[in-house]
Amino acid sequence: MVLLIGGGLAYNQFKDNRATTGSTSSDTQSGNYINLNPPTDQEKKDAEENKKSLAEEPSPPSPTANGKKQVTPEISSATRSEVRAFVSGIFEDGGTCTATATKAGESSITAAKKGFKNVSYTQCEPIIWSLPDSGWVVVVSYSSNTAEGQSESQIVN
Repeated sequence: MVLLIGGGLAYNQFKDNRATTGSTSSDTQSGNYINLNPPTDQEKKDAEENKKSLAEEPSPPSPTANGKKQVTPEISSATRSEVRAFVSGIFEDGGTCTATATKAGESSITAAKKGFKNVSYTQCEPIIWSLPDSGWVVVVSYSSNTAEGQSESQIVN
């Protein structure tokens, strides 16, 4: 009688261990199942959509003619008294941020400051200047030993 009860308990324990570890007779529950069936229509559709999204991703910018990394500074604010900008895609100290303001029929005004590492990008020190009135078009360029580029233009009102 003791052997029967002991055997029954051992069997239940063995059965419970197989269920919790996924070692059942069904390969789908164990995670070892490899689907060798042809792809479904939904899987084909998903694959095509993934191919299209990969093709539409922008390619990384090519290096400039002098081998430097091409970057695009972003102007975060531009007023008659100062310009603030940063350069994503590069993380370094010592580059030069140059702001240039131009206005039709008038000369340009240029001012420059150094760039410095800030979290995961290069921050330009605030560029202080004094524009006489509004309507100037501002562009920020960045140049260092490893990278260079120019921002989109922004109008100072």
